[in-house]
Amino acid sequence: MEQMAVDIDYQKEIGTVTAQFTGFESEQHGIVHYEWAVGTTPRSDDVQPYISDGIVTDDEGYHVGEGISCSGTAQSLLSLVPGKRYFATIRAITGAGCTGFIIRRIHC
Repeated sequence: MEQMAVDIDYQKEIGTVTAQFTGFESEQHGIVHYEWAVGTTPRSDDVQPYISDGIVTDDEGYHVGEGISCSGTAQSLLSLVPGKRYFATIRAITGAGCTGFIIRRIHC
């Protein structure tokens, strides 16, 4: 079952998007992969499509199951419009192929 959390952040930088995440876990199968997107609405990818590039997991972070860390940072170079709201969506994929989402609202 998909789970979704929403967080609100502000950033002054309009040429780079950075989103930190934590809280993903899968006791049975572990997290095996992360992807992230940036859009103008939650879960959308109209600014940046879902990619795995730019994601660094915390190697010493909390691990559940046999997977990779439950936390990390995603960052990408993007041209953002000052004063506009964007949403960075991070999705974790488990060893069984299930997904979970965390959405970060970014206001430039």
